[in-house]
Amino acid sequence: SLYIEKDVMTFFGIRDTSKFEDLLKMLAFRIGSILSITSFSSALKTGFKKIEDYIEILRHSYIIHLIRPFYQNLVTELRKSKKFYFLDLGLRNSLIDNFLPIGNRSDAGNLLENFVFRELLTLEDTDIRYWRTTGKAEIDFVLRRRDKIIPIEVKLSPEKPGKGFHSFINTYQPENAFIITLKDFHRERINSCDLFYIPAYMI
Repeated sequence: SLYIEKDVMTFFGIRDTSKFEDLLKMLAFRIGSILSITSFSSALKTGFKKIEDYIEILRHSYIIHLIRPFYQNLVTELRKSKKFYFLDLGLRNSLIDNFLPIGNRSDAGNLLENFVFRELLTLEDTDIRYWRTTGKAEIDFVLRRRDKIIPIEVKLSPEKPGKGFHSFINTYQPENAFIITLKDFHRERINSCDLFYIPAYMI
């Protein structure tokens, strides 16, 4: 886009514009994934430090946003790896040249997750994390807000929560948990936790 070409690359003095653009497109296809500098470095045949610098440029120019993992168990829960999202989904869709309605897209789940992330960013006094264990159990978002922990999963359809969700609730015993979907609202109980299924348009 003209914004990236004229503003970002020019302002930061990026010389290898093709590598920068290739990285940006790769990020656009992988929204909501764990950021692996090593993987991008290998795929683009570019030095680790250069990719790291590019990521910082994208972060400081408000193109992507990184979130850290939530953890309390130093052995079984990820502590360092960050996930990334785009702050402008219009820009992201432009990069992958896909403006189809969400119901006609193969990336609908990732798109919805990124949309939910953007909405969560508007909450005040809220720290947004994600949770993942070494055994691959994962929750999309964990909010830390006013001394409360709130797990949030994003699903296209209101499926029953998996083992990872139950494991998190059993371990951390939050008062409330949420599953954001494209379907209707309803509520159920898991132990002492109220689980709310919320349509994405309501957040």
